[in-house]
Amino acid sequence: MHGVKQKWTRHCVHLSVDPLDHLAESTKEDIMTFLEWMLDSHRRIRKRSTVHAYKRILFQVCRKSVGVDFSKQANEEINDYINGYLTIRYKLDTSVNEKPVMGVDDVYLVQHHHWVHDTSVFPDERQRIQLAFLILLQAYTATRPRVLAYKRLDKNAVNDHYFGCEDEATQVECADEFDPKEDDFKTICYRDVQLLLLKNPDGGRDLPAMEMTLRYTKGWERRENPKTFIFYEVDDLLFDAVLHLLALALLDQAFEANIQKVDDFYRIRILNPYCIRRGSGEAVETQLQQVMCHINAATYQAYINQRVQCDTVAAFLGRPSNKALLKAAGHMSRHADPRAPTDASAIELRKIKTNPTLVGLIGLRDSLSNEVRRESRTIKEAEEAGTRLFEMYRTVENKDLGNLTNPTAWKNEDF
Repeated sequence: MHGVKQKWTRHCVHLSVDPLDHLAESTKEDIMTFLEWMLDSHRRIRKRSTVHAYKRILFQVCRKSVGVDFSKQANEEINDYINGYLTIRYKLDTSVNEKPVMGVDDVYLVQHHHWVHDTSVFPDERQRIQLAFLILLQAYTATRPRVLAYKRLDKNAVNDHYFGCEDEATQVECADEFDPKEDDFKTICYRDVQLLLLKNPDGGRDLPAMEMTLRYTKGWERRENPKTFIFYEVDDLLFDAVLHLLALALLDQAFEANIQKVDDFYRIRILNPYCIRRGSGEAVETQLQQVMCHINAATYQAYINQRVQCDTVAAFLGRPSNKALLKAAGHMSRHADPRAPTDASAIELRKIKTNPTLVGLIGLRDSLSNEVRRESRTIKEAEEAGTRLFEMYRTVENKDLGNLTNPTAWKNEDF
């Protein structure tokens, strides 16, 4: 919302009108004019879905700033304007990018590569365990990454996302002002996790389990709706989230002083049974809505694998389904080539560094970059202003990338 508000403000400066007054008195024609101005000013916006997203966010800014919303008819006419006139004039891309879907086998390959083949060096090897643990949490809870990992907040973007918010007395905490002992990082902490031991119904050693409460899921600012997930020990160590959490807690000394190793945890006295689930008559749609944080079940269509997961050929021919082949064909891992090189050879790097065309383009790009910063302070400000120098800089930069990705096109040119 902060970015759209900035674009609306620059648009109003271009029109020499007050941003808030113009927003309060805007008609559907004004919104159409803004969208056209945005496409003229920001040449990198060329997806029709992106224009629709900017329109929706502008409506949110209007709703929070003025307290009114556009009518359903006006919204439909603006959508028709985007789908028709703007799409044709600016040749907007209407294609839909395929969204990859990771299954259990893909997660297994990711975890196996992470522990066996990955050569990355972490600042603290504890982070290697934490990354594997977060991958498992996202797989088991289907939650958004922002719920599981702390993200620095831009103070301007948080506090200045609609007109009038600067007058509010309460301000959202900035990341630079966080005190880890006092403030809430709006993500999972050890206080949201409960480790417990349960009696083994088959006898033998007690079974560890874990309850994790996600408090900051989508919409928590409007209405708190924490969700508690239950994890248990599995026989595959790569998929055992309880084991990962136990290792992290011991490394971080999150337990009481009398628990210093795994054996101490298993010697804890088991208390009365815990109430893990409330009822068993929940519908599948209700559980989906709880986990995925969507009100309308129709939204789940966006998460379905675009590749049909049933064997339509076998169904048509009346033959048994080839499940193994279909399963292998539907995995993301089928695109992976383990033989593909991960680093350029010394000869290839030498060719790149000594290629006269590329060296000349890089020198020209750096020179234009300095000129752009001298004129507009930053590259981003020059892009927003649409200066001539920025257009030249972007052209040369794209040519650099084209030469790097297509070595066969390298040739000597005059600059």
